Amino acid sequence: MLKNIRLMAPIFAFGLLSALPAFSSTILLGLNGEAEVGTDYLSFGVYPAGGPYTPAPGSGTYEVAAPVANIFAANGVTTGEFGLITSLSTSLEPGGVVYATPVKFLTFDTTGSNLQLFLTELFVGNVLSPPAPPNSPIVLGDTGSGATASVAFTGYVLNTTDNSHTPYTGLFQATFAGTTAAQLLASLPVQTPFSGTIALTITPEPAPLLLIGFGLLAAGIVARKKAVRK
Repeated sequence: MLKNIRLMAPIFAFGLLSALPAFSSTILLGLNGEAEVGTDYLSFGVYPAGGPYTPAPGSGTYEVAAPVANIFAANGVTTGEFGLITSLSTSLEPGGVVYATPVKFLTFDTTGSNLQLFLTELFVGNVLSPPAPPNSPIVLGDTGSGATASVAFTGYVLNTTDNSHTPYTGLFQATFAGTTAAQLLASLPVQTPFSGTIALTITPEPAPLLLIGFGLLAAGIVARKKAVRK
């Protein structure tokens, strides 16, 4: 029986390699700002002074708000500081758009200025109803706090200190207090303050997981050789 168990070790190790979980973590960053919301764009303004709104593909300013966690907190980002955020305005093809050149989406003015968030792809959203374009990246919804406008994307965090790239899938969601999604859609374009959250799901590169799998596979092969010798 012991011999049979040892002979099965390489097969088990290979199976475990293919079944290794994709460990991930979610990182949140809060921000306050002002934006003009259109049927297929978010154009950010100057905060907290308000306007003028910069035409796409311009950028606006924002203030960091809670929560600040993980990679942002580790690099010194604190609530109350300011940064630049790039307006999102694009005509999407069905299925989304891949940027030929990554777009610098978010930067910090002071602490954490070594971190830069880039976008590599925007995804098509599902707007509430016509007359919004069917390929708009904007998703409108309702919460107890007010209407929300969300944009989903992929990209990476660049740390200019060590030039490391951390890939992510992300969601930017802005809440507009005192209005519903239907009211927001009916009044587009509208300029209004917002409170927003950026949620980034960080997935480690597969290389470390593969190394673990190959290590288990090697251990299984050694066990098999010992079993054969006996």
